[in-house]
Amino acid sequence: MAKKGSKFTKYPPEFKIQVVEDYLSGKSGGMDSIVKKYGLKSTNQVLTWTRKYRENPQLLHQ
Repeated sequence: MAKKGSKFTKYPPEFKIQVVEDYLSGKSGGMDSIVKKYGLKSTNQVLTWTRKYRENPQLLHQ
């Protein structure tokens, strides 16, 4: 759960897909490298996006 007063960042679907495909390719190193490379707040974002991508890439457009 988010901390009180924290702001959520909305990422465009194209960005999410780029991050997931970069992560799945394995070319950028591990999860920590991906988070740092794209300036994300946590590894949970990448894990969530990856799960949705594997189920149905269109879920990242929501």
